[in-house]
Order: sequence, then structure tokens, then C-alpha cells
Amino acid sequence: MVFFYRQIDSLPKEEAKIPDGLRVRVRRPASYVEGMSEMNLGRRMNELYSRQTFRSKGLLRTFKEFDLMRGDKILCKALLISKIPEYEFLPSDGVHLCYCETASDERGKGYYPMLLRHIRARYPRKDLQMIVYEDNTASIKGIEKAGFIRYAEGRKTSDGRFVITARYFPE
Repeated sequence: MVFFYRQIDSLPKEEAKIPDGLRVRVRRPASYVEGMSEMNLGRRMNELYSRQTFRSKGLLRTFKEFDLMRGDKILCKALLISKIPEYEFLPSDGVHLCYCETASDERGKGYYPMLLRHIRARYPRKDLQMIVYEDNTASIKGIEKAGFIRYAEGRKTSDGRFVITARYFPE
């Protein structure tokens, strides 16, 4: 089972301040970073979707990687993708956050919710959304700490799509 989360309100920039000594870098998705296994998937996803799905449907999409950094070290990262055609549950101008990960030696320090709050403040939209597997309790805690709410549950289909099977409240 998977849970669907969304940003329900905007976040004032002062609530998303990045502490001194840290910074957020925004760029096109990069390749694998040691200690962050999923980020190579983010790059492959970028290449796959831009070549096949998006271009074949005549769509232009945004891919941005947000890196929370101390000096040259990436502490945490998240990939932002605008509307994915196969995700019918996203609004037409929906934005999806995925492939979020914290470096293994930096986990438990609050970097994940800090980065998510920064992204929420940068994109003050009510349609910023995330999907998380039910057994990923660390990610669920970080998502909820960053102010996202769980609005539905669902499953991943055999062809790789996500579908909603139950909503917690009307849209």
C-alpha cells in the first residue's frame, strides 16, 4: 500500500529558513551520489520521461533537483517533477516530489523536513504532492513534520502506475 500526501497551505518563507552553514542548491537532476542510492533512479527517470512519455505527448515538464548541502557535501535531496501524465490523481498543473533521500550518515538530524519546508515555501501551491510506501516510516515522519497531510491511500499497479483506492476527505 502507498499513501498520498499533499501540501494544503502555503508556508511563510521565515518558517522555511535554512540555518547558517547550510544551503540549498537547485539544478537539473544529477547522477548517483554516494550514500544516496535512489538518486541515480531520479536521473534515469528524468531521461526516460523526457525522451518517451513527455515528448510523445507533446508536453514540456520540469525536473529540478533540490540538494541541501553543507559545503560540498549533499546532506539530503529531493526531485521535483511537474505533472506526470500517468498520475491521473495529480491536478493538471500538479507538482510531484519524489526520490527524496538523506545521506545515510546524516539521517535523524531533521534535514529531510527542513528541505521539504524550503520547497513548500518556494512553491506556495496547494497541489505539491508526494507518494510514500506505508512501510517507509522515516519518510512518513519527515513528510508530516514538514506540514504535508495524508489525503489518500492506494497501490502501485503491475504496469508501474499509482492508483488511489480510498480518499480520507473530499477534494
